[in-house]
Amino acid sequence: MGSFKVYVSMFVLIAMLKSSSSSRYSSRYGSRSRYNYQPSLSQCLSDLERTLCPKANPCKNGGTEQSDGTCVCTDKFTGTTCEEKVNPCKNGGIDLPNVGCICTADFTGPTCEERVNPCQNNGTLLSDGSCNCTVDFTGTLCEEIVNPCQNNGTLLADGSCNCTVAFGGTFCEIVNPCQNNGTLLADGSCNCTESFGDTFCGQLRCESDPTEPNFCAPECDPEYLVFGFCDGDDICCL
Repeated sequence: MGSFKVYVSMFVLIAMLKSSSSSRYSSRYGSRSRYNYQPSLSQCLSDLERTLCPKANPCKNGGTEQSDGTCVCTDKFTGTTCEEKVNPCKNGGIDLPNVGCICTADFTGPTCEERVNPCQNNGTLLSDGSCNCTVDFTGTLCEEIVNPCQNNGTLLADGSCNCTVAFGGTFCEIVNPCQNNGTLLADGSCNCTESFGDTFCGQLRCESDPTEPNFCAPECDPEYLVFGFCDGDDICCL
């Protein structure tokens, strides 16, 4: 309160001095006399005013006013008078007080500076936004597993291949030598249908001939020996 009274008193004094000095010098020397020292006295009074009531800094938030009246802001603020806080969140992120950056769906990181990788299964995001997939995957986002099964084989859920009749092997890479719809097994042998036998399923089974009542036996009369496949050492008899 005491400081306020001092400032008020000083303002009153300045006003009185201005009024008195202006009247005295003007009446004595005239406003245009070369002996008129009024400008010097006014300057002193103006300096006193600036000392008692310095001009407020228009620059907010720690900004520095320049001689031309413009503001130089700190790195955290912007605007004509540094009134606007600089958004630290990049790529469209929103800065929330006491929370930080809320990023868009495509970006992540403390300031949303890192692009979210949409590529699945360890795919690499390229600068043009496309995905560089590993050898085991394909598709726009590497979401589709590469089918290792050749020759139209089907990849099963357990990772094995279900081959067509004409091919066999782990990846259906081997032409199937098994005849009459026989299936080529992993060990290279043929799994024949019920009607055929032999190494490559090339012989009709003895009992499978619909025109004759053939049967397999350890031996039979040569005149009843017929062509047909029997398991083991049996022979096909009529």
